[in-house]
Amino acid sequence: MLARRETKLDWLSAFIYCLLPLPSELQRIKDLFPEEKILESARPFYDDDMGRRAAVPVLLTKILFLSFFYDIPGDETTLLTLKYRLDWRQFCGLSLVACLPDRTTLVTFRGRVG
Repeated sequence: MLARRETKLDWLSAFIYCLLPLPSELQRIKDLFPEEKILESARPFYDDDMGRRAAVPVLLTKILFLSFFYDIPGDETTLLTLKYRLDWRQFCGLSLVACLPDRTTLVTFRGRVG
């Protein structure tokens, strides 16, 4: 099942992200990131009637983009970096306490969309 992720941040995350804005290059990319187009492109790969709720393709696309953009080797290293870098979490729309997808989810998503 494909669902949209809530983008509302908790108060602490919103406060810290106000104090520490995104670097200009990430902000420009975030402003141009085609979230609606990604959702529509991913919709055929998900069945609304079967299975558990899927990880949000926009989040996974942003994580894979960061991995490619910063030339991070491997999914585990990417997720570890995402865990500690506030600018990456803010770019992905994650709060400071949000759970991250596991490595297998990234591998499955990459296999699904190519």
